[in-house]
Amino acid sequence: MKWLVACECSGIVRDALIARGQQAISCDLKPAQRPGPHLQCDVRQVLHYPWDGLIAHPVCRIMANSGVRWLYKGGRKENGIEPQR
Repeated sequence: MKWLVACECSGIVRDALIARGQQAISCDLKPAQRPGPHLQCDVRQVLHYPWDGLIAHPVCRIMANSGVRWLYKGGRKENGIEPQR
């Protein structure tokens, strides 16, 4: 199988798939931290390739709301970090 590991610059998941005999390539806006097959680009540019599988690691601050209770207390910002829009 040919796997695309999206939003991964570490190469850990990509290398684990390769170790199991799969074809895998990572893709991220950042350069790879480990040597190996890696595309440094926006993943949307390569989604149309004939991949058999996709593993994606989007940035958690965009996908999760689990820590928001620690950001605001009593209606005031406590940690000094502005929320991203």
